[in-house]
Amino acid sequence: MKQRVQLNLLPTDIKQQRKRLARKQWWYIGCALSLFCWGSCMAYMMYATVSIRTIQQQYSQQGKKVQISWQKEKERQARWQAFVDEQEQDVDLETDISLLISLAMTKPNDIRFLSWQREDKRILIGGEAEQREGVYRWQEKLQMEPRIGAVLVKKADSATAGMQPFEMWIQLENKEDAHGDGKER
Repeated sequence: MKQRVQLNLLPTDIKQQRKRLARKQWWYIGCALSLFCWGSCMAYMMYATVSIRTIQQQYSQQGKKVQISWQKEKERQARWQAFVDEQEQDVDLETDISLLISLAMTKPNDIRFLSWQREDKRILIGGEAEQREGVYRWQEKLQMEPRIGAVLVKKADSATAGMQPFEMWIQLENKEDAHGDGKER
């Protein structure tokens, strides 16, 4: 068997130069790799900040749209409530007028109205009558009316000598109260 003997024919300077070159190349590769990583991170961060800004702008615009729609809804509800209140006032006025007419038609001739005051579904009538029995008969007639729930007569302080003053509380019925609540029992 022959053994090969390899002789180191390259001089030491060439070996060292090659080692330095290899180290330098690895250093360049390492720097290039780190610059690439740094650039990638910076690009990702810039992309992320732009994306976050875009999302924030979208949320801000959506928030403004929601706020505007809420304002429009509040305005619509306020207009509707004003309309309903106006209609209720008109209905209350019509009810008061029709009630006054029906009260005037049913009252005996010896009774005079002195005052009229309405509190929600209750009406206070102040008046004078020649005889107390006429007031009680009128109370019975009023209790037969469909829109009237309860009628209460109280004696009031004397206003004039010949007449007998009275106060009459009339409780009006709601339409629901008059017709029942619609539930069968």
